[in-house]
Amino acid sequence: MRPAFLLDAHISPLVAQLLSKGGLDARAIGGSPLMSAEDEDLLKLALAERRLFVTYDSATVPAPIAELLKEGLDVPGVVYVSSATIPSNDFSGLAKALKHLAAQIETGEVDPSGGVFLGKS
Repeated sequence: MRPAFLLDAHISPLVAQLLSKGGLDARAIGGSPLMSAEDEDLLKLALAERRLFVTYDSATVPAPIAELLKEGLDVPGVVYVSSATIPSNDFSGLAKALKHLAAQIETGEVDPSGGVFLGKS
């Protein structure tokens, strides 16, 4: 199955455009009315739309994931990106790494259900 992505508010919509040009389904929160949505709401949206949630925010995103689990709800796969590995202004680098991850998911090499820490490709 080809993964689809939901990009957190702090990720440029340009990344979604680059992914779309590469044939991947990506939705950007940045620049949309959902910019001020809570992480828990974005995680629920990702789950409803069957998307992997992509974020640089490894500090606050785990807490709403824990809350969803406590409530007995499913959580989407989450892709954590480190700015030390891929700077947030490296749009093409992030898009390239997500394309590589998508290929690994498609072949079964990577299972994103428990969360994935994205490296440079």
